[in-house]
Amino acid sequence: MKNTISSRFKILTTSLNAIATKQNNSWQWITQNDLHKRISGAVNILKKHNIESGDRVLYKGSNSVEYVSWNLATNSLGAIWVPTSKDQSLASVNHIINDCNPKLYISDENNVDSIDNKIKPSDKDYNIHTNDWDLSTLIYTSGTSGAPKGVTLTNANILANIDSISRRFSDHNNQRMTSLNLLPWSHIFSLTTELYYNLLNNNAVAICEDKTKFAKNLKEINPEYIYVVPKVLKLIKDKCKHLEKFPFSNTIIPKALDYIFGGNIKTIFIGGAKLDADVASFFEKHGLHPCEGYGSTETSPVVAVNHNVQPRDINSVGKILDNVEVKIHNDEILVNGPSVMSGYWGNLAATNKALVQMDDKIWYKTGDSGYVCEDNFLYYTGRMSDNYKLSNGKFVDVHVVETEVRKYVPEGNFIVWGNGLDFNVLITDVHVSKNTLHNINEGLDTFMKIKKIITTDTQQFESAMTLKLSIKRQQLVNQLNHPLLVDSTSKGYTKLK
Repeated sequence: MKNTISSRFKILTTSLNAIATKQNNSWQWITQNDLHKRISGAVNILKKHNIESGDRVLYKGSNSVEYVSWNLATNSLGAIWVPTSKDQSLASVNHIINDCNPKLYISDENNVDSIDNKIKPSDKDYNIHTNDWDLSTLIYTSGTSGAPKGVTLTNANILANIDSISRRFSDHNNQRMTSLNLLPWSHIFSLTTELYYNLLNNNAVAICEDKTKFAKNLKEINPEYIYVVPKVLKLIKDKCKHLEKFPFSNTIIPKALDYIFGGNIKTIFIGGAKLDADVASFFEKHGLHPCEGYGSTETSPVVAVNHNVQPRDINSVGKILDNVEVKIHNDEILVNGPSVMSGYWGNLAATNKALVQMDDKIWYKTGDSGYVCEDNFLYYTGRMSDNYKLSNGKFVDVHVVETEVRKYVPEGNFIVWGNGLDFNVLITDVHVSKNTLHNINEGLDTFMKIKKIITTDTQQFESAMTLKLSIKRQQLVNQLNHPLLVDSTSKGYTKLK
């Protein structure tokens, strides 16, 4: 029997709600059976465009019922889903088109040369023409350097990840859960762990109207699950922080959080970036236990994740999944297992650099530093490529410095930079006083101390952010074109090697 994403969903034929969107001020639910009719209608259109196994189908647009229908229809035909976000730049989309040569371009926009995303539902049954190890999706990474690379993920890769997550959260199985979707399904974190995981576990997903209405939609949907990036929890923490000055704050704040999240929240899944320790501690203290995980697009994505009860260690990024193996080699996190990609689309050089053979196994080089403790919890200590050497040859671990900065600069954006310089520079969009800088430096080794501060506006940071809200450090430095950032070894502006 075939074991693919579409074949697993096809056997779910009930009147249970699957997907919801808000239309005309009312939430409209689509059942599993309704969704099958839309998938069948999408299959008919794809066949008219001669889509076959191995063809690429590029989709640009927002999360929607149509998105899900096109996605599963594409999978059922053995074609390869190539998602891009609604906010993706034209230059980025053109790069993807030139790189993977899609046979069909579907969009919910009216001003592009693509077919309309509207689907006429069909009662006709659709067949599954894909196999376990066929490519399911081609996701282009929005990395902090270099052109996006197409990560090739098979049905088997993604389902291995979903199955392992299901075992980690086995106490959630057979419970009817609803998630309120905020993150784009063009990213593997939300695509695998939210859309696919919930659909294949008989759960339901309601699609947020837009990010400005997320708080309002939480109170309307009352979800058990949400999947967010750390910045969302930080904003909520900041909103509630003032309540700590009141008597009985330990009673008031949990009630406020319960109200904010809609009164029914069970699990908050965190991905995309590292959760600040003070944010994690705030929610732990007030009775919510965010499930932070670690992974990458290349690993489908989850490598490790904390349970909201056990196994749990909030200082870690979670316990390693049961079908994943992690090795630390030269301080770098390497990953082996059935969820690891087969390579980058049409880029053998990048594939050979990222996938290495060791101990008769293929390992993915994450580019992240970290360590594993005896009980198999994984600890992330930063991006190896973010680290640098000062002009005196001293090696600076950026994660160590920026963790110390965040203790005293809880608001705003910042990075620490010093590649090839005589000292470290703090670049930030908030005011940092001399006293605050003194307190930061008290916790740092002499060569790691920050000597200068560059204050810029938030727009500079936002223009240098990826879709996952990571900061493209080199781009930010180049944008600022500041005299302090001159590399003393080259007498020019610093350039990453």
